[in-house]
Amino acid sequence: MGTFTFAAGQSNSIAIKTDRADGYVIADAIRLVPHVATSIEMDNLDPTFTTQGGSWGSSKSVAGYVGSDYQYVSGGNKTASFTPTILVPGEYEVFANWTSATSRATNAPVEIVHAGGTTVVPVD
Repeated sequence: MGTFTFAAGQSNSIAIKTDRADGYVIADAIRLVPHVATSIEMDNLDPTFTTQGGSWGSSKSVAGYVGSDYQYVSGGNKTASFTPTILVPGEYEVFANWTSATSRATNAPVEIVHAGGTTVVPVD
């Protein structure tokens, strides 16, 4: 997804959005890999994960997810957010995980809030 600078103690987040998506949007896991320390991995069952704008389903039907399941939704204006606790400020490379299937969105916008502002990255 890219490399972004995150600050300790600020409102950093990675939000997967459904607006403009053309299929099912999957929220499974986010990993931040710092250039100097250990990585931060957040799963959809962690307290750092929240959803907004309506109900997201839970599934295990397509293999390749992190943890015990993944969340899915289609249509509307919904958001699944991962909010990392940054203890060591600096640059982190951001990765997202989702399962692959023909029903998946090819253009889900992911909004990354970081120390330098907000960046939207469309993901397939």
